[in-house]
Amino acid sequence: MYTLQSLLRRISTGLIDLVYPPTCLACGEPEIPCSPKHLCASCEPPLRKARAVPGCSRCGMAIAPYAENATGCWHCHDKKIRISGMVRVAPYEANIAHILHSYKYRGREEIEPLLCDWLAEAVLEATWVNEIEAIVSVPTHWLHRVRRPLHAARQLADGLAVRCNRPHAPILQRIRAGRHQVNLPEIERRKNVKNAFALRDGVTLNDAKVLIVDDVRTTGATMEECANVLLKAGAKRVYGAVLLKAQVGEDVPTF
Repeated sequence: MYTLQSLLRRISTGLIDLVYPPTCLACGEPEIPCSPKHLCASCEPPLRKARAVPGCSRCGMAIAPYAENATGCWHCHDKKIRISGMVRVAPYEANIAHILHSYKYRGREEIEPLLCDWLAEAVLEATWVNEIEAIVSVPTHWLHRVRRPLHAARQLADGLAVRCNRPHAPILQRIRAGRHQVNLPEIERRKNVKNAFALRDGVTLNDAKVLIVDDVRTTGATMEECANVLLKAGAKRVYGAVLLKAQVGEDVPTF
């Protein structure tokens, strides 16, 4: 039985949809029929397929089934990684990348719940999810916030915290702006974020197990530097979660 409030909400939603028909979050075309995730029949299957691509549990790289072991995949097995476990929604590919770009740069904030849902699904399937005590977002420098007010990592962490019933603790700060990481080689990326992050004043971490959230992981330099700060401050383990993971040698386009 509907309450008066829920009935009025359904009626108002129906009237809004009548005047402004829902559009697909991926391609912008009208949804016929409307799906719960607001994805049209053409876009939903390839997005589902992209999300089903296996990823390395250590670095997030797209891999063939059974192509990793306890030490990681072919890309990361011989590398020192501070992140104890990694999940990502999908490899960096055109369809999902376009959705993320629309959200970050074109003011399409209605896309946020879908991205948060996808990220939460990935995290909740991780073997280490029950260890997580708090969620930490990769911070951005205030100069970057002036140029682009929407901070995707922070917004995703907020949504993930609600869906996973964990607190979002914004305990990291970026103390040095540096250059944008796009188009920088791996060695330069690591130099660019070296000593760029710090723990906020008054924060203590006593064997805490935390999850770092970002929107895209390319070489992993940014997340590794954040993990380094947290571990030096007393965190016991640090895990990572991102929407998209770029492959080796693949740079993230600026669109």
